[in-house]
Amino acid sequence: MKRLLILLGYAAFLTYLSSLQNPPNPVPIFTDKIYHILLYMGFGIALRLTLNSSAKALLIGTGFGVFDEIHQMFVPNRTASLYDLVADVVGLMLAQILIKLWKWIE
Repeated sequence: MKRLLILLGYAAFLTYLSSLQNPPNPVPIFTDKIYHILLYMGFGIALRLTLNSSAKALLIGTGFGVFDEIHQMFVPNRTASLYDLVADVVGLMLAQILIKLWKWIE
């Protein structure tokens, strides 16, 4: 139950960031694609730990990314981008690889 609440909170946080007309850029040398990768890595880890399945984590995470991009079409000053979605999927995949490596090391 605790993992599910963390996952839902993380999803809400991503949705909040998507709803901002001018999202923050705390590290100006990063492009928005780096933020997409990092944020969706976190989401991918939360999904995997909650669902206990890399395939489900990738599927649900990608679906969430698609709806997130669609949502941005309706936010002033924001646009939907296939490249952002690709960065989201890269982050989700990296999360699954990191978890596999972690389990392999243990």
